[in-house]
Amino acid sequence: MVVGNLCGPKMDEFCYSPLLKGGFPLAYIYDTPGVSVEGKLSLGEDKFRVGRFVLDVLIYSGVGLAALGAARVFRSRRSTIA
Repeated sequence: MVVGNLCGPKMDEFCYSPLLKGGFPLAYIYDTPGVSVEGKLSLGEDKFRVGRFVLDVLIYSGVGLAALGAARVFRSRRSTIA
């Protein structure tokens, strides 16, 4: 992420720094250098991407529903065999 513009030999290039981000599989909260506590994520100070958060929730919901469906199928096949 760009954190300034006084870098390089002539002091006229952008300064880059690693960006802390949170969320899996999609990052939905990003550290804001210069505004928030560096190296820590906070909902009040950092950039929160609602769309990415909703996609994360949908992905986890889909995985959970797929696991429940697979468990039901496994249970119904097991009961018909016995």
